[in-house]
Amino acid sequence: MRLGRFAGHFASFGGRVTVVTAAMDDYQAGFPKRRHLDKTLVESLPPEVRIVRTEPVRPGLIYHWLHRHRMRRLVRCWYSPDMVIRWQRAAVRACKAICRDDPVDSIYTSSNPLSGHLVGMALSRATGLPWIAEFRDPWTCSPFRSWESVLHYRYERRLQAKILHHATKTLMNTPVARAQLLDEFPWLAPGKTDAVTNSFEPSEVKEARSKPSGKSDSKVMLVAHVGTMRGVSPRNQEGKPGLHGRIRRFRDNCARYRPVGSEPLGNSPWFLFHALRELVARHPEARDRIRLVLAGNIALVTNPVRELRKLVSEMGLEGMVEYLGEIPHEDALTLMHNADVLLVNQERLLDGRACPVVAAKTYEYMAMEKPILGLVPPGDTREFLLKSGLGVITAPDDVSEIAGKLFELYQEHTNGGIRRTPDREFIEQFRSDRLARKVWDIFEEVTGKNRALAAIHE
Repeated sequence: MRLGRFAGHFASFGGRVTVVTAAMDDYQAGFPKRRHLDKTLVESLPPEVRIVRTEPVRPGLIYHWLHRHRMRRLVRCWYSPDMVIRWQRAAVRACKAICRDDPVDSIYTSSNPLSGHLVGMALSRATGLPWIAEFRDPWTCSPFRSWESVLHYRYERRLQAKILHHATKTLMNTPVARAQLLDEFPWLAPGKTDAVTNSFEPSEVKEARSKPSGKSDSKVMLVAHVGTMRGVSPRNQEGKPGLHGRIRRFRDNCARYRPVGSEPLGNSPWFLFHALRELVARHPEARDRIRLVLAGNIALVTNPVRELRKLVSEMGLEGMVEYLGEIPHEDALTLMHNADVLLVNQERLLDGRACPVVAAKTYEYMAMEKPILGLVPPGDTREFLLKSGLGVITAPDDVSEIAGKLFELYQEHTNGGIRRTPDREFIEQFRSDRLARKVWDIFEEVTGKNRALAAIHE
């Protein structure tokens, strides 16, 4: 979605934009794997944006054999850094054909998927064109990624170093991520990298905020979380790991390599549910006056509805929690608009460093100008929420502190409504058109012209 918006803005700036993506047959066959294929994104692009689809990709005999024998871990070992590596040759051929037929001034690749940068590197080497590589998430510097082995990690570390070396400019999606990249690769010149955050679309936010509130009961404080959460914790009600949890954690630690770790429960509902239970125990009347709505994917769980119901039952929170599952983006914006409090939670890094990741929903949260309960560690998310004037911040794993902040918000809501004064000047910097202009200025810096080839796989 971010890249589609940028492509539209680039065209409005006077650029000739060509987007290279996979064949529709590949998407329909599940490659690359996507839960939902949003066809409206193509329809929303202006006609000036040219879309080129590559020839269909054949998985190959090794892929079929491994999948037939259910050796999925070996599939991940073979296809590194990701499954989209199979698309690389088809993409490079398509891009070279475009360069022969129509003059191109620059190349722009964006990850995830990470293999898209290998397309950009091969094309830049073959044509000598300047190349901008954008990382929408940290790669080998990420505290949330794991590898099949230390050899896989070192291989991808070398791949990232090659990309950083050959790219004309590297973009990271947060200031902390950029700073950590420079720390991890000290030979990288600061002038070769910049930070361009995620964004919100002003027209979509304006449309959502123009709708009348859909809340059925104004006395109930609606707390909404939109986006991905980790799977429900295997811990039991007393907070100690059960036998199943110990076995799973031992298996994961043996099977994976993590150079930097994070608190695995920080982005799950575990601490939040415990805080709600503590709040209700102290103030029983709050049970009928607080409602938590979760919308989005719950990762690493086979049956999220069953797991959530089990945890809600264990915590005694029946009637307070509702799970909507994955919903369309328009409905997600409507939910944000109807909520009294928006929730964002994040893992705490075990090495004490600042968190380099900001969830994309955070920018739309700020644009809605609603109070935001941030269960977040030190990092860009915490800084952005505080500077926006909307943040109510707690540690992500302090149950008593979370319960206290929830009760403060509940009291404000009961006594006439929760009011925060947003810093609109700070929030406006995250508009998609302003950030697209920043990227376009980088194009002009590296080329001195205004035509670009976007080698994007999204």
